Amino acid sequence: MNTEIIEVIESNSRWELYEGIQECQNLARFIKEFGYYPALTGSVLYHGSSQKDLDILVYPHHAPSPVMSFADLWLEIIKYYNPKAYGFAGTGKAYEGVRYLIKQSEQRIDFFFCDFITEMDKYV
Repeated sequence: MNTEIIEVIESNSRWELYEGIQECQNLARFIKEFGYYPALTGSVLYHGSSQKDLDILVYPHHAPSPVMSFADLWLEIIKYYNPKAYGFAGTGKAYEGVRYLIKQSEQRIDFFFCDFITEMDKYV
């Protein structure tokens, strides 16, 4: 394994808290029209930075019927970012709702699509 390449990728992928907040705010303006909101999570939120990636939860805000499916939303997000690379963040059932993309700036974003309806949502 070439560690020099890994170091370049890690240094280019650094995220600071202010960048994560800004990214979520920009994404929120875009995806809210489709019935979704983003939420910052992971190392950037809990530790103030990450050498690896930015974790964003994506959840419907018009449960139980957002404007479009997660699959269609993902296609819209790809168009919005015009990334260098994108795909599934892993294999197996645990990664079904997890996608990633690499921005033109080499920064990685992992998206966790949360499709859930709580008991309380039934009464709202």
